[in-house]
Amino acid sequence: MEGINPLLELIWCVRQAIEAGISTRAALREYFASKAFQSRSQEKFQSQMQDWWLSLDKAQKANLNISFELRLLLDIFEKGLKGEAIYSVLKSFEDEIQVRSLQQLEHRLVRLPFEALIPLLLFIFPALVILGLGPLLDQIRF
Repeated sequence: MEGINPLLELIWCVRQAIEAGISTRAALREYFASKAFQSRSQEKFQSQMQDWWLSLDKAQKANLNISFELRLLLDIFEKGLKGEAIYSVLKSFEDEIQVRSLQQLEHRLVRLPFEALIPLLLFIFPALVILGLGPLLDQIRF
């Protein structure tokens, strides 16, 4: 699933596993072993998740340099690993991430027309000016 927010993909995987009656720990292990996680083009996300998982096994709180959203998600997963019910919290967090993703997409779409004008102004407009000035320069000849 290219182009999907990796947080959403992780949430979907864990949520589906919880709906199927699988524990949070087993769901996370299944996600880490999945092709979706292994083939991600976002190596930063992979390394952050693997560092977090290893810090859990060592019973150490890692000082990871991660985004606020990922930290919230990992806190939810830590509660799930302790045996607390996380399905409703995970579902509401999924909705928040979807809204933020749509806002980011809308922001990019607003900027797109202006970014598309750059090649037009740099390459096509000068050529049109030269074509327009060509006949005028021909008439100005001595």
